[in-house]
Amino acid sequence: MKGCGAGTATGASRQGHVFVWTAISFLGLGTPAFAQSAPEQLSPAAATADTDQSGEYKIVPIEPPSFFHHWRATLDYGYREGPLVDVDLSRNGNAHGSQVILGLEAGLGRQGFGRIEAGVDFGESERTLRFDDMKGDFDRRFIGASAGLFILPFLAFGAEARYGGGEEEDVLTNRFFGEVTETDRKDTEWRATPFALLTAPVGPVQFSLLGAYSYIERESDYSDPTLPDNDRASMDLWLVNGGADWHISSEFTLGANVGWTEILEQDLQTGAVALDEEWGSVGGHLIYRLLDGLELTVRGGHDFANSQGDGFRVGGGIAYRF
Repeated sequence: MKGCGAGTATGASRQGHVFVWTAISFLGLGTPAFAQSAPEQLSPAAATADTDQSGEYKIVPIEPPSFFHHWRATLDYGYREGPLVDVDLSRNGNAHGSQVILGLEAGLGRQGFGRIEAGVDFGESERTLRFDDMKGDFDRRFIGASAGLFILPFLAFGAEARYGGGEEEDVLTNRFFGEVTETDRKDTEWRATPFALLTAPVGPVQFSLLGAYSYIERESDYSDPTLPDNDRASMDLWLVNGGADWHISSEFTLGANVGWTEILEQDLQTGAVALDEEWGSVGGHLIYRLLDGLELTVRGGHDFANSQGDGFRVGGGIAYRF
């Protein structure tokens, strides 16, 4: 989870906001499933005191913001390696992949926040199936949207949805007979994730705690007639992720997070091997405000307590507020 703050504006007609940027790492992948912009100061005063030229106090109402406000555009890149790169397929093995995501965020009214995004995901995998060893090259595209609402200054509820599809070229080698099968595969995937977010500042540190439930479903169609069409897989899981962001100065923010994922149920595709039912992840990031409204981020993370092996990821991004 990532966070950054902006200084509070003073004066009769200005109101400051501190924003919480949360990059939620669903499934321990460490890639930003969505990044939310959420005004922390969500209970604006109805009015504030000011003085006129005579020295007498008068009440100056604070104008509410437009429905869409505090826009933020983001561009993120991530590289990941390990058994959880292609976690949706429920197959043992290792893979390495890259992901690029372009997003647009905004505050919604006084207490809401939202984001839309589009991205590409590509890489290679080496998988172990029940009877075969599989090597593949994958290339996928996806779109997503998320929104939330603060019902209290420190508590928000929301949901994220994502839909995507792509292709993979697979080479399957039977471990018993050495038979080799080459096939193309087309995938369609969607996921839905409701979440709850707690966040509050303690001095220069912004603390956050996120809980989420995620349902993922994928359907694969193979070009080889001996392999099944409409091969489905699905997964239900819980995720808890806690983070802290230290605003070192007006230019730098240093953050860290730790998460735990538990799979409740997984229905496997043909020949697939079940994933470990639970694992943890840790990560860190550094945000540098290069210019007014322009931010650069670098980040890294690592999995732990996974019986199939631990993975890592690194990445970075650029964001512009307007």
